[in-house]
Amino acid sequence: MSFVGLDVGGTYLKAAWLAGGRVDGPVHRLSVPSFLDTSGPERELDPAALMASVLALLDEAIGNSVPQGILVTGQMAGVAFTNSEGRGVAPIITWQDTRVTDLEAIRRELSSAEIARLGESIRVGLPLVTLNAMGVPAEARLTSLIGYVAGSLSNTFASRVHTTDAASWGLLDVSRGSWSAHATRLAGIRQ
Repeated sequence: MSFVGLDVGGTYLKAAWLAGGRVDGPVHRLSVPSFLDTSGPERELDPAALMASVLALLDEAIGNSVPQGILVTGQMAGVAFTNSEGRGVAPIITWQDTRVTDLEAIRRELSSAEIARLGESIRVGLPLVTLNAMGVPAEARLTSLIGYVAGSLSNTFASRVHTTDAASWGLLDVSRGSWSAHATRLAGIRQ
């Protein structure tokens, strides 16, 4: 048995059979659905449209075979808001989103030593910056774009942001290998 690899990139969705740690066969590609609106700085995806595209691509790549599993990788700084069943309740915010440009708001709250321990520079598009300005809706659960896709494929809710995603969000104290309580509070994430 083999696995199917799925990559949810910024421009393309890609899927291929994997065997022995290598691509085994053709790589199937499909454009990521268009952003909901490009007239402003927001770069958001409709979660239902994204999953329809993912399922169409996987159907093409898998055919009538049965993979041992599907391995998902992709936009690590994508933010998805879901309900308790894992269904999208708001547009997915991608790493290309530039709606929040006030980086000083975060820099005023974090010391230079704390910023250095986050392993990410404070920049536009960093979920820490975006979530700090926007807030997290009280009724929504938060997961990564990768967690949302994986949860949707397995019909579960990815209840935790994986550590590798948390690092790309600017929320992990990489020197300690643990969540930065201060950065997490600034992002408005309840633990």
